Amino acid sequence: MPPSLKEWLSEGHLAWFTIDAVGQMDLSGFYSTYRNDGWGAAAYDPGMMVAVLLYAYCRGIRSSRKIDRVLEEDVGFRVVAANQQPDFRTICRFRAEHEEDLERLFAGVAAVPGDGSGEVGGSGSGWGESGRQCGLGC
Repeated sequence: MPPSLKEWLSEGHLAWFTIDAVGQMDLSGFYSTYRNDGWGAAAYDPGMMVAVLLYAYCRGIRSSRKIDRVLEEDVGFRVVAANQQPDFRTICRFRAEHEEDLERLFAGVAAVPGDGSGEVGGSGSGWGESGRQCGLGC
């Protein structure tokens, strides 16, 4: 039996912080266009897509193709995406269709403390060595 995703990362990892943060956000604007009636191909959950984008932005990744690649290769991304792998077209389309909602949602995300290690709090400095901020304007 494969290991649980909960065993893949330490408790304080940025991936868990991202999942918790997105769980507290108002995503009603994303779900209002989500089709869950059985017609067409199964859609990716909007909450998961928002979490993937937020995690990617916090890690300094903006390109849909790069996000697609790390969803396959990076454990943190696999955890945030619940081991699903939307392709770059799906990511790009989601971002384009929800641009205003994403800007409004991420405007409140000022910073995620850490040292770039993926651990929230990292060395205790509150900021990574690069001093990067997280959100749409990082």
